[in-house]
Amino acid sequence: MTPVELPRAAAGGTWLGQNTDPGVPTPVVDQVRDLVGGTATVFQRTGPAGDMLRVATNVVGATGSRAIGTYIPATNPDGAPNPVLAAVLAGQTYRGNAFVVDSCYVSAYAPLFDGAGQVVGMVYVGQKQQNLPACARASRGPPSASTAGSRSSAAPATCAARCS
Repeated sequence: MTPVELPRAAAGGTWLGQNTDPGVPTPVVDQVRDLVGGTATVFQRTGPAGDMLRVATNVVGATGSRAIGTYIPATNPDGAPNPVLAAVLAGQTYRGNAFVVDSCYVSAYAPLFDGAGQVVGMVYVGQKQQNLPACARASRGPPSASTAGSRSSAAPATCAARCS
């Protein structure tokens, strides 16, 4: 593991902290959860390649702690560019399925810019696919004859795509 030193990430002058305890509030990410549900993360860019480090999140990992300190590499293990970071580093918002810590999420990642217009980080918001009713129905297979004509029986395209 290589230590990384970054400036303190702040929102409205308040340091986001390095909080791993889900029982202790973290600004921004917990406010998003409380307002709209789902998960939120603030990432900081760690260098010129564009790797992103989780510095504040309400995503809880298998250990029961907030998943800060985990990162998304700009290049996947197979050498291909990571599609999320390719979009964000180009200044665009990525919308789609993403594997976040240990589950598939319907997600959006948007770039954070400094005063010079450079991408210095990104924000993520998402909802576990299994928590979305249409996605849950899609995972059970095609609708039955009794629900085939129902508007609610068709899963959105984001649920049908394989999480990557």
